[in-house]
Amino acid sequence: MKLERLLMSLGTEQVRIAAITVSELLHGSHRARSAAVRARRAAFADAVIDLVPALPFGPAEARRHAELWAQLGGPDYLYRTLWPQSDPSLAANEEITVVVQINGKVREKLTLAAGL
Repeated sequence: MKLERLLMSLGTEQVRIAAITVSELLHGSHRARSAAVRARRAAFADAVIDLVPALPFGPAEARRHAELWAQLGGPDYLYRTLWPQSDPSLAANEEITVVVQINGKVREKLTLAAGL
């Protein structure tokens, strides 16, 4: 395997793989259309995981992430997925509550239309 030769050429220099990369390797195996391709991809991912330790968390979490992403029907690799866009109108309040205090005691609570 070329990866083994590359790692050996680095000597004592430590190499780590990002946990999300491990997850994406495993995600590819979950998305395979046939059992044979799934097994081949899983074997490749396991070989890479055995050769290159994952950081900052373990392969068990990456495996679970890959399973969940596949179950959710993630359309592509996670790093290519766009961040969700917010809709400010969903967070807008139609009414606000104004509390009236006199000498530290609540005397009244007024509900008013927002924007007054």
